[in-house]
Amino acid sequence: MKLFKENKSLGILLIVSIIYVGITFLFINPLRMKNNDLEKQKSVILTLHQQRNTINTISKKEKQVEDIILLIEKNIGSMVDITSITKQSQQTENSNQTILKVRFSSNLNDIFNLNQKLKELNLENSIETIKVQRIQTESNKKSKVNCTITFKVV
Repeated sequence: MKLFKENKSLGILLIVSIIYVGITFLFINPLRMKNNDLEKQKSVILTLHQQRNTINTISKKEKQVEDIILLIEKNIGSMVDITSITKQSQQTENSNQTILKVRFSSNLNDIFNLNQKLKELNLENSIETIKVQRIQTESNKKSKVNCTITFKVV
């Protein structure tokens, strides 16, 4: 008993330490494990969400390019004879770019009216190059030209 009275504070410290370790193993450790599991699930969900957003962005961009092609065919096709529309995808450091090449033939006067149609469609700023080549015709009254317009869709 004498030994216990002298080391009473050590005994209390030992009992408190045992209770702390017990509480840690019984309550705190399972909570930490649940928290770690929830963090892992959160990271998986965020990764899937980012992948889904990337896929949605790509599909929206493809839809936008297809919409532009349809707009060109509908609005410009009535003015000129569209020969072909080609679509090329290019990947740059920052984003994917799509280049549309519209080949058509028309009267020279219609080419000048084409600029107004492109302004209405908000495609004027997307034009990268315009190439116009004159076609040899029998009569110069109706000057036909071949034209290629390249659009860059970002």
